[in-house]
Amino acid sequence: MSLTHCACSHPALRIGFNLSSFARPDPILEESHAAGSDEEVYHFISYVPFGGRLYELDGLQEGPINLGPVTPESWLQAAASALQERMERYAASEIRFNLMAVVRNRLQAAQQELEQLQQHRASLETAAASGNADAQAQLAQVEARMGDVHASLAAATERHAAWRAENARRRHNYIPFIFNFLKVLAEKGKLKGLIDSAREKAGLT
Repeated sequence: MSLTHCACSHPALRIGFNLSSFARPDPILEESHAAGSDEEVYHFISYVPFGGRLYELDGLQEGPINLGPVTPESWLQAAASALQERMERYAASEIRFNLMAVVRNRLQAAQQELEQLQQHRASLETAAASGNADAQAQLAQVEARMGDVHASLAAATERHAAWRAENARRRHNYIPFIFNFLKVLAEKGKLKGLIDSAREKAGLT
């Protein structure tokens, strides 16, 4: 829901580029055209707290819409109210809403927390070694938390590796391989037999 800083001129542009990279490859290219009045239009609407106010960024509007003053604690509730109002407005005719939140990278957050805990542990070790009971108790709590963070780091690292593999497969264009594979089957005289067999199994013959 909130847009974070990125290297490009506007965060929404980077999000758009990333989403476009997952577009389904199309072997038949068509000229793009603007949606007519009778065509459905899909676009993103973002709610962003900035400068003590909540803004609605709608791709179909000329600019940001000021929804009023908010605080760091209240902006999510204000955004939820605006979302609810918008969804109710189109409830009778439109049910295809998707909600996404742009949040902090959990892997980076866990790494930063681990670094802070390591620094805190180092500051407690000397006092704990001298027999300071309070320092020993705090050190035990810090080490227990470090164990939890290590587990979170391992899980997050595994998730990111799985996401990278999945994204690579989704971005890859398999269409040239499929075309060439079908061409080879046709050249070897096997394509028609496979098609007939598939149609028979599907009950289409």
